[in-house]
This record gives sequence, C-alpha cells and structure tokens, in this order.
Amino acid sequence: MKAVSNKSAGNNIATIVSSTATGTVPTTLGKQIAALASQKNGTESLEIIFKPTAYSRLSSSTIQNGAPTGNVNADMSNYAAFAAACGPLMGVGPASFNIDPAMDYDHWFIWNIAAINEYPPQDGDQPDRRSQGPALEGGNVQNFVNACWPGQPQGLISPAFQAASDYMNLCEDLKNLAQLVDGGGTWATLLSDLGAIIKNDLNTDFLPAVTLALTTCMGKAGVQPQIVGPAPNAANEPSIAVTLQYA
Repeated sequence: MKAVSNKSAGNNIATIVSSTATGTVPTTLGKQIAALASQKNGTESLEIIFKPTAYSRLSSSTIQNGAPTGNVNADMSNYAAFAAACGPLMGVGPASFNIDPAMDYDHWFIWNIAAINEYPPQDGDQPDRRSQGPALEGGNVQNFVNACWPGQPQGLISPAFQAASDYMNLCEDLKNLAQLVDGGGTWATLLSDLGAIIKNDLNTDFLPAVTLALTTCMGKAGVQPQIVGPAPNAANEPSIAVTLQYA
C-alpha cells in the first residue's frame, strides 16, 4: 500500500500499522505516519510479507457441495475481523458495517441464502460463501434489506456483504495455498492458485480492510510481525516506509 499526497490513504496505513501488535513501536509508527500524511507531498508506504508458515495458521471452514463443513466458527471469526476492520477504514454506511442493526455474521448468513435461493431461509438452509447467487440485486435480497434496513440502498448492502464473503474465501484459499507450498506442489499449480485468489478473493475497494483483517487474524493465531522501519527518507521528499514480516 502506498499513499502519495493523500491524507485519507495515509491515515489508513497509519491505522493498519498501529493496530498490528501491542506495545509502543506500532503505536509510535502509526502516529508518525499520520503526522506525515497531513503534510503536503508526503509519501507513506506499507509492505506486508507473509510466509507460508503464517498463512498456514489461518482457520476457516471448507465449502463442500455448497455448504460449510468443519470449523464454521472460524468463518464467523474471520467475518468479525473483516467487519471490524471496515469500521475505521471504509467511511460511513454499509461499507463500514456500522449501521443499525449490525451487519453481523447472522445477517450475512440470511443475505447469502436470499441471494442464492430464497428468503426467508428455511430450516436446514446453509450459506455458500463461494456462490454469489443468481440475483444479488433480486427480489429476495431486496425484501431482506427492506425488512432489516428500511431505506438503505440494496446496491450498497450487497457489495459489502459480498466483500465479506470474498474475505472468508481468501482465508480458506491462503490456508490451502500454504499447504500446497509445504507439500511441494508444482509451480504451475501454485501460479494457478495465486491467479484464482487475486481474481476471486480480492475486492480492491476493500483492500485496506482486507489488509487490516489479515493482520488481525494473524494476531489471533498468535503470529506477531517483525516490524522493519521506518526506512530512511527518500532524497528531498518527506516519506516513511514500514515493512511487516509474518513468519
């Protein structure tokens, strides 16, 4: 992530850095980044390096035959990390997940079923975060939104929930990617998996929240970053660069 003469983007980087770990170092760096972001022509950058051993610590359910199996509680935890990350980084409204009632996992569960099949959900229905459903903007979803958030535009609710689906998928795919690397998978398979992750799991509009959520999930898994920085300022330019390494 890089912000050039962009206070908002620079503040997002400051928020991410200050939230990565406990102690004075990330807090101090976050304050330095935020201070620089308020200056004219300031440049702030953040690089995060995840090793496969870090990815392997991520948890998720596995989607099989259109339903989650295994550790479903992990999906709920990943969802909560993403929703919490959106709060300080995605402005206001549905994109920040800060509306009433809360856009929590239970509401995502119903939204997903409405988008795929039916509303209200029936006994035994299961969400499939791998499926966008035939009608994200269809009548079932509209009825659900009207019942829960009267007056909120469906066109903002659905993209936010879909971004949460993408993040939960990302956690599963990164966990599987680590297993592929450890198992000595072929280079072609690795490239194919990376391409699918980039294409299917990363919503660039929510990239700051995805980044913060990943660092949060790393922390919950007991993985703390090695913080490198700030790097020396570029010649004649007010700049700061920080690298977070997760092993």
